[in-house]
Amino acid sequence: MLYQRKRKYSKSPPIKKFIHKIRFFKRLFVTKTKHMYLYGLKQTIMKKILWLLLCVFFFSSSALSQWSNDAGKNLQITGLGGEQTIPKIAMVPNGNFFIAFFSLSGKGYHVRLQHLDHDGNPLWEDNGILVSDHPTMTRLTDWTQVLSFVNDGDDGFYIGWHDYSISGNVASAWIQHVNAGGEVQFQANGVLLSDAHANQQFNPMIASPEQDPNVYVFWQETDGNQNLYGIFGQKVSPDGDLIWGSQGNAVFNLSGLPVRPLYTLPADNDILLVYEYATGGVSSAIKAIRFNDQGEFVWPGQEVYVSSVHSSKMHMDIAFYDHTQWTFAWGDDRNGPREIYAQNLHPDGTLGIVETQTYLLNLLADPEERGAVEGGGEYDAGTEVTAVATAHEAGEPVSHHVRIFPNPSDSNLFISSGGRILSVDITDMTGRTVYSTKAGGVYEIRINTSTLRPG
Repeated sequence: MLYQRKRKYSKSPPIKKFIHKIRFFKRLFVTKTKHMYLYGLKQTIMKKILWLLLCVFFFSSSALSQWSNDAGKNLQITGLGGEQTIPKIAMVPNGNFFIAFFSLSGKGYHVRLQHLDHDGNPLWEDNGILVSDHPTMTRLTDWTQVLSFVNDGDDGFYIGWHDYSISGNVASAWIQHVNAGGEVQFQANGVLLSDAHANQQFNPMIASPEQDPNVYVFWQETDGNQNLYGIFGQKVSPDGDLIWGSQGNAVFNLSGLPVRPLYTLPADNDILLVYEYATGGVSSAIKAIRFNDQGEFVWPGQEVYVSSVHSSKMHMDIAFYDHTQWTFAWGDDRNGPREIYAQNLHPDGTLGIVETQTYLLNLLADPEERGAVEGGGEYDAGTEVTAVATAHEAGEPVSHHVRIFPNPSDSNLFISSGGRILSVDITDMTGRTVYSTKAGGVYEIRINTSTLRPG
């Protein structure tokens, strides 16, 4: 018994120690497992939080899309993955834009609509809202030959077209002026814009600057077999005379590079030409040129890119010019299926958003004892300012409202008043007079500001 006790005694401690070790390692394993599980859970939570943050950042970036200042990264309006085509863009009175387009879905095309602010920020959900999903045909058509049709500023219009009246297989370009009474102002059947009868002249486009009595027309010209391409322009007087010669001025002489005018537009007292040129196959880029009334380039680099991406571009549309920018929308397959893209263009040839400038308007009554003026202060560019001048006449104060427009102005500034304007002085922010003129008692005066420095 003693031996057994000794034996039992002598063997018990190692077994207990072994059991203790097992329990210790079990606790340690469980503890580490819990820590590992919690660590893994923490990592998973952190990854989810990070993923959510990335999603928030991604959608925030999408929500902050706006006009691009890079012609290689135009504003993408849609990302639906199917064909989006034939966009129409229009500006509304508050300066915002709507872009409508067809969206291929299933076996037909739906109609969708997006709303953008003046800076190009989408105001509705991604890809716009669904306007109509009624069944449609599986193919679409847009206008074929679009006749150029512009107001003459006096309730009449100019109209341009091409036809084959001179030759049965060579197109010629024409223009006609019709007054408000429906009477043609040029010769019967219109004015022929070029007598280069061996060449084709397609789709003449008219621009009529507000302060210029002449009109300007640009068209695509090709050789008879349409293997060579160019763009030509003509300046037409109020009497229908061709000021730039019998064959017009060549913007691009005939060459193997396919070029095609898209829009000819008034740019204050100048003319804007937007054109497309092929860069290989069906791919093309879009550029713009601004000319003065002599046909000379206005921008230092002569022309600028509206879109420098080499892709198939279709059905470009344009919104009205608001004296700060033109805006365009078109279908584009640069990343696969055709999506809708848009871009703005400023009168100075730049793209993107222009920071709002602030102007200080100082109003002075001279001499001070003869009256008072109100309405001065600091204003953002683009703000229409109403000033009130109160003159002391025969002991009775008389108030006259004064309007200054457009603001900002890069060419002509108009000042109108309920009372006679005797003189106008313009000072810079330091008080130095930079312009002065005697108005002679008129009620409205036009001032050429193109030579004045900003500020």
